[in-house]
Amino acid sequence: MPKPEWYDEQQQGPWAQLTGVFQNTAPGAEDHIDNMDGEQALFLFAVPGAGVFLDANAVDWSGVPPAEPFGAVYEPFKAYELTVGLIGGGYGMLEGVPLTLQLYYLSETGEHVPVAATEVIYSQDVFPASRTHFIDFSVRTPTIWPDSPAAGRPIGIALISTVPFELAGGFWDVDNVRLREVTGPRIAHPAVIGDQFTFDVVGEPETIYRVLAAPTPDAPSGQWQTVIELTTDPEGRASFSETLAGQRGRFYRLEQAL
Repeated sequence: MPKPEWYDEQQQGPWAQLTGVFQNTAPGAEDHIDNMDGEQALFLFAVPGAGVFLDANAVDWSGVPPAEPFGAVYEPFKAYELTVGLIGGGYGMLEGVPLTLQLYYLSETGEHVPVAATEVIYSQDVFPASRTHFIDFSVRTPTIWPDSPAAGRPIGIALISTVPFELAGGFWDVDNVRLREVTGPRIAHPAVIGDQFTFDVVGEPETIYRVLAAPTPDAPSGQWQTVIELTTDPEGRASFSETLAGQRGRFYRLEQAL
């Protein structure tokens, strides 16, 4: 992430060195991380604004682009999930230190426009004191609709230290950063039974989805109103029904409730 104006490299050291890579210790060593993906991982100091990001314009600290360009874009009718392995508590980290996982898109002017984000909060109840096992945390976007500002724009991922100054200190270990494309939920088996209109919701297991309705299929996103939220079963299915009486023609679509 870019160096903020308040950070004094003369007193605090190079900003670029607040993130870097380290090698795992040998199997059997007391501090060996048992589920590291490969032999090295990332460290990220809990300093306000420190972090790493990746998008189509990203370069490293020396201005060199990655060997394999990251050219993924947000496609309509899909959602995207970022998962990261984390170990908190390094070097005396205080309880309550946050780290933000973010998915964003690149605007036409190159700005990072957030699409979804979540904060991971360091706690000794969550992260074992041994610091030898990565724990996965995830953030997922809502379904990207064709009229979404993100549709067709380059995907960006970021890990940002959002720690306040009074809690700054310590570091995170980061590993196995994964971006998954999630096909949106779908409507199956629509039918009219008596005075009821019914259909099945098919999606991810044990996930909450919103049923949205609008008077036309091409209505802008702001005109789609939530009818109900449904939770799918372990097989990824739920049932919807609505009384036809008093209903004029309307159309339905689904999105994940965040």
